[in-house]
Amino acid sequence: MSVGTRSARAASKLNLREYFYQIDLQGALYLSDVKIRNMATAYRDPKFLDFFFSRLTLRTDLSSKNVSLKSEDFLYESRCGREINFIRSEDSPVVFQNLIEGHNNTHALLWGGTFKTPFHPDQVYLNLDNGRLYHPLPEALKAVPAPWQQVRKSGHSQSSVPALGLLKSSLVQTNLAQHMDSESMEWDGKQYALIPV
Repeated sequence: MSVGTRSARAASKLNLREYFYQIDLQGALYLSDVKIRNMATAYRDPKFLDFFFSRLTLRTDLSSKNVSLKSEDFLYESRCGREINFIRSEDSPVVFQNLIEGHNNTHALLWGGTFKTPFHPDQVYLNLDNGRLYHPLPEALKAVPAPWQQVRKSGHSQSSVPALGLLKSSLVQTNLAQHMDSESMEWDGKQYALIPV
């Protein structure tokens, strides 16, 4: 019997359906069992993605005896009635996909399906361990930190660092990299320091 089958049987006793998802570094959402991961096998429907990400939370049941073997390394969940969607992410579960221009020279980061959050160039964080760039998550997701933030918080005080979402590499290359060095970036004619974490 596979671990997935055992998990499904445990969930059926509680009349729950469990699904397991993976979020990659580009923010693509896949069923965890998918062998070939590309745009053809990723979920792309904006309504589904908005629904899924609007229910994203950090799991609080990981120390429970009722946690199935397969779900232990899935740190996040998105619930829908009697359905539990367990989520494992390669980095932050929220990846900002694009930077779009709004009114009055404002910009917003696009994530999920159609969600937007204001872009603040003075709040771009640089992870010194992996070299990736991050931006604070929207207020509704402030309790959904990246896995590396959870580890650091347990060992060091980082209370001043908000929960962060990953800036997709193509977003950085297209919109930010041309005016950036290892310590700062230029945005709209102003220089902003990258905040090290």
